[in-house]
Amino acid sequence: MLAGMSSAFAWESSFAKTSLFDTIAFPTVQTVNGLDIGLLYSNTPNVNGVQFNFIYSKADKVQGVNIAIVTCADRLAGLQYSMVSFSKDFSGVQFGLYGQTEKGVGWQDAFISNAADMTGFQSGFVNYAEKMNGFQLGVVNYAKEMKGLQIGVLNFISDSKLPFMIIANAKF
Repeated sequence: MLAGMSSAFAWESSFAKTSLFDTIAFPTVQTVNGLDIGLLYSNTPNVNGVQFNFIYSKADKVQGVNIAIVTCADRLAGLQYSMVSFSKDFSGVQFGLYGQTEKGVGWQDAFISNAADMTGFQSGFVNYAEKMNGFQLGVVNYAKEMKGLQIGVLNFISDSKLPFMIIANAKF
């Protein structure tokens, strides 16, 4: 019944959306300005508010909060909270067991934090960044290019005169 209703009521935006799967949702909208809640899988292009799903949530652009066991957002401004988080570009906080971003500005906190280009703060058991501008705090910290400070048991900065240090390492 919900699947039939969703195709009958196709709007551009709504203040709320509920879904079981990507194709079984009501209403079928491109933008949610409020609450996007789902059971298994939700895929809403634009979310301005909260996207909450029990299993998997996906969005092109989130301004607000993105919560699920697995979250995926191309552009995120706000909070991404899950066991496994993926984003192409985030500003704000990415929090979970595994976090991955191509470009992050803010705080990335995960058991394993992985960033291609990170500006801000990375914390976790293992922190990895291709390019890091800021601060890494963890047991193992690694940066190919670094402008900032690392504090942890093992600290690696590939482009440094001291590529390995225990307790702390820095390059400015």
